Amino acid sequence: LIYRRDEDLRATTKRHPAIMRYRTLVDPQNGRLLAADAHILFDGGAYNTLSPVVNSRGVIHALGPYQCPNVRVEGLMVATNTPPNGAFRGFGAPQVMFAAERHMDRIARTLGLDPVEVRRTNLYRDGHITPTGQALVDVGALEVLDKAMLSAKNHPIPPLVDRPGGGGESAYLKRGRGVALVWHGCGFTGNGEAALKGKV
Repeated sequence: LIYRRDEDLRATTKRHPAIMRYRTLVDPQNGRLLAADAHILFDGGAYNTLSPVVNSRGVIHALGPYQCPNVRVEGLMVATNTPPNGAFRGFGAPQVMFAAERHMDRIARTLGLDPVEVRRTNLYRDGHITPTGQALVDVGALEVLDKAMLSAKNHPIPPLVDRPGGGGESAYLKRGRGVALVWHGCGFTGNGEAALKGKV
């Protein structure tokens, strides 16, 4: 059975849609996270499929690669009258990391701080403990950020060439850069590997 593209979009699993609400307490001087409260509502579709793992991984990754001493995350998965949703190389992490990165941008904008510096201030470092109790060692986040920023500085943005766009706002093309960081654990989260039949 080979679906047409429109059939595939209507009838096969997609990444779980999510509505996410983030609230944080931060130090207004530097944007350091002091406390975070995240509420994540995933749409599981009509059947369970991979929803428990997606919910678990979403909750674990909810704050992205940022250290915060006081964290509460609530993840809910609801059944809806739609095709079941699945996982695609991220199992719930991409949805929440998008929200966490946008939240970091909003913190920086609200406080009038550089969004890169807010990220640098909060990035995980050796010895930090994640909200799930994992002690981190050999963390390379700061090194990656610094090298990426240096590379961006050494490669200026080329000028925008005039070309026709669409109507309204899309008639104006803008060129710029953004920054986002992610972290992602491997495996099926928790004891999910126990269910796998193949062993190596």
